[in-house]
Amino acid sequence: MKFEIDLSKGLGELKFGMSPNEVESILGSDQCFEEWMGGNLEAYYLYKGLIIGFCGGESEEPDTNSKVCIFTVKPTHSLILCGIDISHLDRDEIIIILDSIGISHKVLDNGIVQSESGKLQINFTVDGMLDELYFEQH
Repeated sequence: MKFEIDLSKGLGELKFGMSPNEVESILGSDQCFEEWMGGNLEAYYLYKGLIIGFCGGESEEPDTNSKVCIFTVKPTHSLILCGIDISHLDRDEIIIILDSIGISHKVLDNGIVQSESGKLQINFTVDGMLDELYFEQH
């Protein structure tokens, strides 16, 4: 899939504040767990290369009161940030893009690039290539 990343609105057609039913109307109800996703994912929907986190619900699992508040996406999808496909870029190239669009950030000791607010986190492979992008809105 191709996703336009809008850090204030969401990921492509998927928007912050959407209900679980709205997400399912776009991506379907068939979810997919992948090893990279880890554990303790009760408040999340899992799709190929994509984790969607929910908050505000009345139970640990997404319910009718839950709203999308987190995205974690792998570059198995085309990821477009400010008109640029970042899916196959390395850390230095992504930092240049972040600088050009005015996103203050720091590089952590483990090589993760994190926005000053902490609401954007970009992880890289040992080779320095994009591995996953996480962003949230609470």
